[in-house]
Amino acid sequence: MRSETSPIRRFAFIVGAPRCGTTFLARHLEKHSGICFSNVKEPHFFSGTDLRGVPATEFKRTVERDYLDRFFPHRSRSPFLAEGSVTYLYTPEQVKPLLRLWPDAKFIIAVRNPLEMVPSLHRRLLCIGDAAHAMSPVGGVGINLAVQDAVAAANRLADPLRRRAVTDADLEAVERRRALPVRLTQWLQIFVQNRVIGPTLARQDKVSAPAVVKLINRWPALRRIPGRLVGLGVLPEHVRTPDVGTAT
Repeated sequence: MRSETSPIRRFAFIVGAPRCGTTFLARHLEKHSGICFSNVKEPHFFSGTDLRGVPATEFKRTVERDYLDRFFPHRSRSPFLAEGSVTYLYTPEQVKPLLRLWPDAKFIIAVRNPLEMVPSLHRRLLCIGDAAHAMSPVGGVGINLAVQDAVAAANRLADPLRRRAVTDADLEAVERRRALPVRLTQWLQIFVQNRVIGPTLARQDKVSAPAVVKLINRWPALRRIPGRLVGLGVLPEHVRTPDVGTAT
Protein backbone atom coordinates (compact mmCIF):
# COMPACT_ATOMS: atom_id res chain seq x y z
CA MET A 1 0.00 0.00 0.00
CA ARG A 2 1.57 3.23 -1.04
CA SER A 3 -0.39 5.45 1.32
CA GLU A 4 -0.61 4.61 5.01
CA THR A 5 0.62 1.03 5.23
CA SER A 6 2.38 -1.97 3.60
CA PRO A 7 4.16 -2.97 0.42
CA ILE A 8 0.93 -4.06 -1.29
CA ARG A 9 0.78 -2.03 -4.47
CA ARG A 10 -2.44 -3.09 -6.15
CA PHE A 11 -5.86 -4.22 -4.95
CA ALA A 12 -9.01 -5.27 -6.81
CA PHE A 13 -12.50 -5.77 -5.43
CA ILE A 14 -15.28 -7.72 -7.14
CA VAL A 15 -18.65 -6.27 -6.18
CA GLY A 16 -22.10 -6.75 -7.62
CA ALA A 17 -25.59 -8.16 -7.42
CA PRO A 18 -26.50 -11.83 -6.86
CA ARG A 19 -26.23 -14.26 -9.78
CA CYS A 20 -24.10 -11.89 -11.85
CA GLY A 21 -20.99 -14.01 -12.30
CA THR A 22 -18.93 -12.74 -9.37
CA THR A 23 -18.17 -16.26 -8.12
CA PHE A 24 -17.16 -17.38 -11.61
CA LEU A 25 -14.77 -14.44 -11.92
CA ALA A 26 -13.38 -14.98 -8.42
CA ARG A 27 -12.56 -18.62 -9.11
CA HIS A 28 -10.61 -17.67 -12.22
CA LEU A 29 -8.67 -14.96 -10.40
CA GLU A 30 -7.82 -17.42 -7.63
CA LYS A 31 -5.97 -19.55 -10.21
CA HIS A 32 -3.88 -16.64 -11.51
CA SER A 33 -0.28 -16.96 -10.35
CA GLY A 34 0.15 -13.21 -10.11
CA ILE A 35 -2.87 -12.57 -7.89
CA CYS A 36 -3.26 -13.32 -4.19
CA PHE A 37 -6.99 -13.87 -3.70
CA SER A 38 -8.58 -13.84 -0.23
CA ASN A 39 -8.87 -17.24 1.47
CA VAL A 40 -12.67 -16.79 1.44
CA LYS A 41 -14.36 -15.20 -1.52
CA GLU A 42 -16.37 -12.64 0.47
CA PRO A 43 -14.72 -11.34 3.67
CA HIS A 44 -17.29 -8.47 3.92
CA PHE A 45 -14.78 -6.72 6.16
CA PHE A 46 -15.27 -3.10 5.15
CA SER A 47 -19.05 -3.41 4.85
CA GLY A 48 -19.25 -4.97 8.31
CA THR A 49 -16.64 -2.80 10.05
CA ASP A 50 -17.18 0.94 10.23
CA LEU A 51 -13.73 2.51 10.09
CA ARG A 52 -14.82 6.03 9.28
CA GLY A 53 -13.13 8.54 11.53
CA VAL A 54 -10.69 6.00 12.99
CA PRO A 55 -7.22 7.56 13.56
CA ALA A 56 -4.55 6.56 11.03
CA THR A 57 -2.44 4.45 13.38
CA GLU A 58 -5.41 2.50 14.75
CA PHE A 59 -6.84 2.21 11.25
CA LYS A 60 -3.65 0.66 9.90
CA ARG A 61 -3.35 -1.73 12.85
CA THR A 62 -6.97 -2.87 12.55
CA VAL A 63 -6.73 -3.53 8.82
CA GLU A 64 -3.43 -5.39 9.17
CA ARG A 65 -4.63 -7.57 12.07
CA ASP A 66 -8.33 -8.16 11.34
CA TYR A 67 -8.33 -8.04 7.55
CA LEU A 68 -4.98 -8.73 5.91
CA ASP A 69 -3.68 -11.27 8.43
CA ARG A 70 -7.00 -13.06 8.58
CA PHE A 71 -8.00 -13.17 4.92
CA PHE A 72 -4.60 -12.83 3.17
CA PRO A 73 -2.12 -14.78 5.31
CA HIS A 74 -0.48 -15.86 2.04
CA ARG A 75 -0.08 -12.32 0.69
CA SER A 76 3.71 -12.41 0.59
CA ARG A 77 3.54 -14.30 -2.70
CA SER A 78 2.16 -11.36 -4.66
CA PRO A 79 1.75 -7.57 -4.28
CA PHE A 80 -1.59 -7.81 -6.12
CA LEU A 81 -4.47 -8.70 -3.81
CA ALA A 82 -8.10 -9.32 -4.73
CA GLU A 83 -11.34 -10.31 -3.02
CA GLY A 84 -15.04 -10.55 -3.86
CA SER A 85 -17.22 -8.99 -1.15
CA VAL A 86 -20.28 -8.13 -3.22
CA THR A 87 -21.80 -6.21 -0.29
CA TYR A 88 -19.37 -3.36 -0.91
CA LEU A 89 -21.73 -2.30 -3.70
CA TYR A 90 -24.38 -1.48 -1.10
CA THR A 91 -22.18 0.23 1.52
CA PRO A 92 -20.07 2.75 -0.40
CA GLU A 93 -19.76 5.08 2.58
CA GLN A 94 -18.06 2.36 4.67
CA VAL A 95 -15.86 1.22 1.79
CA LYS A 96 -14.48 4.71 1.21
CA PRO A 97 -11.86 4.45 4.03
CA LEU A 98 -10.04 1.67 2.19
CA LEU A 99 -9.05 4.26 -0.41
CA ARG A 100 -6.81 5.76 2.27
CA LEU A 101 -4.75 2.58 1.95
CA TRP A 102 -5.22 1.77 -1.71
CA PRO A 103 -6.11 4.97 -3.60
CA ASP A 104 -5.62 3.15 -6.91
CA ALA A 105 -7.87 0.21 -5.98
CA LYS A 106 -9.98 -1.17 -8.79
CA PHE A 107 -13.63 -2.12 -8.38
CA ILE A 108 -15.07 -4.69 -10.77
CA ILE A 109 -18.82 -4.13 -10.65
CA ALA A 110 -21.10 -6.88 -11.94
CA VAL A 111 -24.77 -6.08 -12.46
CA ARG A 112 -27.54 -7.66 -14.46
CA ASN A 113 -31.04 -6.93 -15.62
CA PRO A 114 -33.19 -8.07 -12.64
CA LEU A 115 -35.75 -9.65 -14.96
CA GLU A 116 -33.04 -11.79 -16.53
CA MET A 117 -31.66 -12.70 -13.10
CA VAL A 118 -34.89 -14.08 -11.63
CA PRO A 119 -34.86 -17.42 -13.53
CA SER A 120 -31.34 -18.11 -12.24
CA LEU A 121 -32.67 -17.99 -8.67
CA HIS A 122 -34.95 -20.98 -9.32
CA ARG A 123 -34.44 -23.60 -6.62
CA ARG A 124 -31.68 -21.45 -5.10
CA LEU A 125 -33.80 -19.22 -2.91
CA LEU A 126 -35.21 -20.48 0.38
CA CYS A 127 -38.06 -18.37 1.75
CA ILE A 128 -38.91 -18.61 5.44
CA GLY A 129 -41.12 -16.70 7.83
CA ASP A 130 -43.64 -14.28 6.34
CA ALA A 131 -41.90 -14.56 2.96
CA ALA A 132 -43.03 -18.19 2.80
CA HIS A 133 -46.36 -18.18 4.66
CA ALA A 134 -48.63 -15.30 5.59
CA MET A 135 -49.58 -15.26 9.24
CA SER A 136 -52.49 -13.58 10.99
CA PRO A 137 -51.60 -11.14 13.80
CA VAL A 138 -53.67 -13.30 16.16
CA GLY A 139 -51.43 -14.47 18.97
CA GLY A 140 -48.44 -12.53 17.68
CA VAL A 141 -46.72 -15.78 16.70
CA GLY A 142 -45.42 -14.75 13.28
CA ILE A 143 -41.91 -14.05 14.60
CA ASN A 144 -41.96 -17.38 16.47
CA LEU A 145 -42.65 -19.25 13.25
CA ALA A 146 -39.93 -17.31 11.43
CA VAL A 147 -37.31 -18.19 14.06
CA GLN A 148 -38.40 -21.84 14.05
CA ASP A 149 -38.15 -21.89 10.24
CA ALA A 150 -34.62 -20.48 10.48
CA VAL A 151 -33.53 -23.06 13.05
CA ALA A 152 -34.98 -25.93 11.03
CA ALA A 153 -33.25 -24.63 7.90
CA ALA A 154 -29.92 -24.26 9.71
CA ASN A 155 -30.12 -27.78 11.14
CA ARG A 156 -30.74 -29.29 7.73
CA LEU A 157 -28.52 -27.09 5.57
CA ALA A 158 -25.46 -26.37 7.74
CA ASP A 159 -23.52 -29.42 6.60
CA PRO A 160 -24.51 -29.30 2.90
CA LEU A 161 -23.63 -25.60 2.81
CA ARG A 162 -20.18 -26.30 4.22
CA ARG A 163 -19.67 -28.90 1.50
CA ARG A 164 -21.28 -26.65 -1.14
CA ALA A 165 -23.58 -29.56 -1.90
CA VAL A 166 -27.09 -28.30 -1.17
CA THR A 167 -29.66 -30.19 -3.24
CA ASP A 168 -33.34 -29.79 -4.03
CA ALA A 169 -33.96 -32.65 -1.61
CA ASP A 170 -32.44 -30.62 1.23
CA LEU A 171 -34.69 -27.64 0.54
CA GLU A 172 -37.74 -29.87 0.17
CA ALA A 173 -36.91 -31.50 3.52
CA VAL A 174 -37.01 -28.10 5.24
CA GLU A 175 -40.33 -27.34 3.54
CA ARG A 176 -41.84 -30.66 4.59
CA ARG A 177 -40.75 -30.28 8.19
CA ARG A 178 -42.21 -26.81 8.57
CA ALA A 179 -45.39 -27.25 6.50
CA LEU A 180 -47.51 -29.06 9.14
CA PRO A 181 -46.77 -26.78 12.13
CA VAL A 182 -47.35 -23.70 9.97
CA ARG A 183 -50.69 -24.97 8.68
CA LEU A 184 -51.86 -26.00 12.14
CA THR A 185 -50.89 -22.61 13.53
CA GLN A 186 -52.73 -20.84 10.72
CA TRP A 187 -55.80 -23.01 11.37
CA LEU A 188 -55.70 -22.15 15.09
CA GLN A 189 -55.43 -18.45 14.26
CA ILE A 190 -58.45 -18.64 11.95
CA PHE A 191 -60.39 -20.58 14.61
CA VAL A 192 -59.66 -17.96 17.27
CA GLN A 193 -60.49 -15.13 14.89
CA ASN A 194 -63.81 -16.64 13.70
CA ARG A 195 -65.01 -18.29 16.90
CA VAL A 196 -63.69 -15.99 19.61
CA ILE A 197 -62.53 -12.55 18.50
CA GLY A 198 -65.01 -11.97 15.68
CA PRO A 199 -68.20 -12.90 17.56
CA THR A 200 -67.05 -11.00 20.65
CA LEU A 201 -66.45 -7.77 18.72
CA ALA A 202 -69.73 -8.15 16.82
CA ARG A 203 -71.94 -8.41 19.90
CA GLN A 204 -74.05 -5.39 20.75
CA ASP A 205 -75.13 -6.52 24.20
CA LYS A 206 -73.05 -7.23 27.26
CA VAL A 207 -69.91 -9.13 26.36
CA SER A 208 -69.16 -12.31 28.24
CA ALA A 209 -66.15 -14.57 28.05
CA PRO A 210 -66.26 -17.06 25.15
CA ALA A 211 -66.89 -20.69 26.01
CA VAL A 212 -63.30 -21.71 25.33
CA VAL A 213 -62.03 -19.04 27.75
CA LYS A 214 -64.48 -20.19 30.42
CA LEU A 215 -63.29 -23.77 29.92
CA ILE A 216 -59.65 -22.77 30.36
CA ASN A 217 -60.49 -20.76 33.48
CA ARG A 218 -62.41 -23.67 34.96
CA TRP A 219 -59.64 -26.20 34.39
CA PRO A 220 -56.28 -24.61 35.36
CA ALA A 221 -54.31 -27.47 33.79
CA LEU A 222 -55.57 -26.32 30.38
CA ARG A 223 -53.94 -22.91 30.77
CA ARG A 224 -50.57 -24.36 29.84
CA ILE A 225 -51.78 -25.29 26.36
CA PRO A 226 -52.26 -21.76 24.90
CA GLY A 227 -48.99 -20.63 26.46
CA ARG A 228 -47.10 -23.56 24.97
CA LEU A 229 -48.65 -23.09 21.54
CA VAL A 230 -47.83 -19.39 21.51
CA GLY A 231 -44.37 -19.66 23.06
CA LEU A 232 -43.02 -22.90 21.62
CA GLY A 233 -45.30 -23.64 18.68
CA VAL A 234 -46.75 -26.87 17.40
CA LEU A 235 -43.31 -28.28 16.57
CA PRO A 236 -40.54 -26.67 18.68
CA GLU A 237 -37.16 -26.45 16.99
CA HIS A 238 -33.78 -26.77 18.70
CA VAL A 239 -30.39 -25.87 17.28
CA ARG A 240 -28.62 -29.08 16.34
CA THR A 241 -25.81 -27.88 14.08
CA PRO A 242 -22.46 -29.65 14.67
CA ASP A 243 -20.59 -26.53 15.77
CA VAL A 244 -22.82 -25.87 18.78
CA GLY A 245 -24.13 -29.34 19.55
CA THR A 246 -27.68 -29.99 20.66
CA ALA A 247 -29.42 -27.20 22.55
CA THR A 248 -31.36 -28.14 25.64
